[in-house]
Amino acid sequence: MGLYYNRIVVKVGTSTLTNEIGQNNLKAFDCIARVLSDIQNMGYEVILVSSGAIAVGIKTYFLHLRDLVLLLFLLLLLCLHLFLLFHPGSFLPPVHPDGLLPGSSPAQMFPTKK
Repeated sequence: MGLYYNRIVVKVGTSTLTNEIGQNNLKAFDCIARVLSDIQNMGYEVILVSSGAIAVGIKTYFLHLRDLVLLLFLLLLLCLHLFLLFHPGSFLPPVHPDGLLPGSSPAQMFPTKK
């Protein structure tokens, strides 16, 4: 393997890719992309090595994880809804024909005006 004088390797770390509070530093991304593009346009081969990929990607991962948890919760609610739709008396006590719950007396009813 011979020496390559036209190849430039740039290593970018977590502190360059993220700001003080751990969010993606988009200005740094823009600046790095512009500088590397200029170097490549001068005829050099540019290789970008990022040791900060985990720090940058973890925020995206947690966003996807949050969406997945929300989706699972909505699916659970849908299953519960369908179960109650097709098994109406499963969780509620049966209602007497005159509108009283079993074991209740008419004194617990509240009459309203029609």
